[in-house]
Amino acid sequence: MAKIIYMDNRNIYNRNLKGKIDVHINNRPLLVDGAKKLHTEAQRRVCEYGNFTEVKINIKNKSKDLKIKSFDLFIKPSILLKERPKERELGIKVNSLNNDSCSIVLYRGEKDDILKKLQDKNFISEIEDFLKEAHNDFEMI
Repeated sequence: MAKIIYMDNRNIYNRNLKGKIDVHINNRPLLVDGAKKLHTEAQRRVCEYGNFTEVKINIKNKSKDLKIKSFDLFIKPSILLKERPKERELGIKVNSLNNDSCSIVLYRGEKDDILKKLQDKNFISEIEDFLKEAHNDFEMI
């Protein structure tokens, strides 16, 4: 595969032409455990209707390949709470080693939908995909 090397004012990058760095994530057990913990907390603390305090689980990154310090799985009320009082947002916030951060809402739905999503076997793969994308974004900074 063809490689491209370029430099900015702080770093030299060596990437394939797709612009992505393939990283191995060995956080899967932590992600599975974090999703289970978030599920348990959400059952207790997320109400069916209206406003509530954000529920989040912080996970420290164990992968030396990722330029990520930690990430938070969270559930919060929808940004459209007045129009959709039952809608909740399930997301992830990633904190880089140099204190940058990015977040994304992975799923929207009612409380029961969110709880089912947390138990979906493909959910962990979705998180891993986002972590790889965040790593690539942080590499560019």
